Amino acid sequence: MPADLRGRVARALAPLRSLLHRESGNETNQGTFERNFNTRQGAQQWRFQGGSQLVPLKIASDLGKQVVLTAPVRRIVQSGGGVQVVSDKVTVNARNVIVAVPPTLAGRIDYTPDLPTQRDALMQRVPQGALIKAGAVYDRPWWRDKGLNGSSVSTDGLVSATFDDSPRTRAWACSSGSSAATKRASSTPWRATTARARC
Repeated sequence: MPADLRGRVARALAPLRSLLHRESGNETNQGTFERNFNTRQGAQQWRFQGGSQLVPLKIASDLGKQVVLTAPVRRIVQSGGGVQVVSDKVTVNARNVIVAVPPTLAGRIDYTPDLPTQRDALMQRVPQGALIKAGAVYDRPWWRDKGLNGSSVSTDGLVSATFDDSPRTRAWACSSGSSAATKRASSTPWRATTARARC
C-alpha cells in the first residue's frame, strides 16, 4: 500500500501493522491491501450520512455539561480504587479511563504508576500521520457519466488518493483528495504554490 495513503513516508510505516491490515478479513472475505481502501466491497465503501463527526457530537450532546473542552489531561493516577484524571480545568475520579488520543500525545501524559516499558517505548516510536486534504465541489458527479467511480491512487503525483464524497441527497458533487504533508513539506520550497487539476 502506498505510504501516502496513511499520511506517512515509507520509513515511518510499521511492517507488522501493514501485515495486520493485509490480514484483516475472515473465512469468507480474505484480507488484502486493496480491500483496506477499496470503495467497492472494501473498507471505504460505506460512509456516515452527515459525516462521522456526528457520533462524538451526539454523544457530547447527551452528556451535556459533563464534556469539558480545552482541558488537556496532564496526569493519570491509577490505584486500587480506580483512577484520577487531572487536567488544566478539572480533576475527575472514576473506575476506569480510556485514553483515546494518538500514541505520540498519550506519551506526554504523566502516568502513576509508570506505564509498562514496552508500552512507553511504543508511544515514543509510533509517529502520527500527517495528511493534507482538500475537496473539489462540482455541479454534478460528471465522472459517473464516463463510467468512473471517482477513486484514484497515485504514488508520485501531487494528490495520492481521491474518493467520491458526493452526498446522496444533494444536487452537487464533491471529490476529496489527500496528500502526505510530510512528503510535501520536505520536497516543496516554503512558498505559496498553485496546482491545477485536469478534469
